[in-house]
Amino acid sequence: MKQQDILRQRILRALLSSPRLTRAELLERIPVRPATLYDAIRRLDREGLVDEPERSGVKTGRKASPIMLHPKAGRFVGVELDVADTLAVLIDASGEVLAETRVHSKSPKDVEAGKREIRATLTDLRKKAKASDWRGLKGVGFADPGLVDVKRGISLRAVNIPGWECFPTRDWLQKETGLP
Repeated sequence: MKQQDILRQRILRALLSSPRLTRAELLERIPVRPATLYDAIRRLDREGLVDEPERSGVKTGRKASPIMLHPKAGRFVGVELDVADTLAVLIDASGEVLAETRVHSKSPKDVEAGKREIRATLTDLRKKAKASDWRGLKGVGFADPGLVDVKRGISLRAVNIPGWECFPTRDWLQKETGLP
């Protein structure tokens, strides 16, 4: 991987952990020459991945302008499976919530009931979201109710949901949603 690509990834990761950073704050986190960082930011901006809405030109002469992930860089779905509820949220790349929903659980919940609730929650989320917001989905995240093997995408065990053991959550969600 090229050094420029590594730098771009570092910038994007920094913005994921802290959604609004100035150029000076990025330089504190990523020790590179200012010109190198600024060039990478300009390229990310041209690609539509980051936005610097308060910046107009090379030098602003005012307070530092924050850099953020561009809202139109993508949409993402997050799902949380819990004993009492299953929740889903649709956000843009800047973290703004575009739609959300909650399905109350029927007890007792087992693995099949959990899968049905996830499907129902995703269906309801899609109904609540604007069609334009649903387009451009980049991925789905999942808050698992138990222990997880992140590398393999497997739910190892949830003590509060019988049967939620060694479940291939990542593969199942990819098949259900068509998203990574």
